[in-house]
Amino acid sequence: MMNSVAQQKNIHGLVPVDPNSPKIQEVAAWALNEHNKEQNGANLVYERVLKAEQELVDGVMYYIDLEASVNVSDGNMKIRNKYYAKVFEQDWTDTLKLEEFKPLLQKNEGVAVAN
Repeated sequence: MMNSVAQQKNIHGLVPVDPNSPKIQEVAAWALNEHNKEQNGANLVYERVLKAEQELVDGVMYYIDLEASVNVSDGNMKIRNKYYAKVFEQDWTDTLKLEEFKPLLQKNEGVAVAN
């Protein structure tokens, strides 16, 4: 049984959640679809959740690392990339908002800088 200090840390901080839970899968897929809409028809395809955390705020803030793919060369090749999504949910007001969606840099991958 947790003491009250441990419970408070879980209530007011990031808490890891099962990336395979149906709720996390639903939020991640929604975030990707919302991103595609915001990018005027981007064609990223949801693959899976890699890591997920949540934070209780005035609702729930989800922090999700996910994998998505895009078909290239007339659909003959699929390229997978990793992305980060931050989603705010407030059940009692029926609010679901994509706060942030961006690519994650891969290990050994640098940022190109123009001279």
